[in-house]
Amino acid sequence: VKAEAFSLFDGLPDSGKVVSTGYFKENYRGLGFIHNVIERRYDIDGKEVQVALVTGKKDAIDGLVAAFLAYFEKSGVKYDKSASAGMGYYKVSDKYEGDWFLIPAGDALLGVYGAVSEDLASKVVAKIKN
Repeated sequence: VKAEAFSLFDGLPDSGKVVSTGYFKENYRGLGFIHNVIERRYDIDGKEVQVALVTGKKDAIDGLVAAFLAYFEKSGVKYDKSASAGMGYYKVSDKYEGDWFLIPAGDALLGVYGAVSEDLASKVVAKIKN
């Protein structure tokens, strides 16, 4: 993971207090296809939100998105595609993780977990877009 990957967190909305930052070399959240993840945990109004970040070339990120969608289909995980500020993202409803958001952003992929909402996802997308 390159140092500049951490600077992508600076572009996220200033919505809460950073609690911790961690790195997962492989099998993030038990998924064999996602590796080299930086996860930052936030406290937003007393609730925890985790933002996972993977960076890479756009084709690698597109491949990860395709792997997630294939996993969702195979596992029966419900998801809906949405858009905000002209940028697409996925709202995922998972029986284990609860509702969360998968946000492809060119050469980065973000997962937003925990106490999440459409409003928070839209804020993240808007900040990434700018």
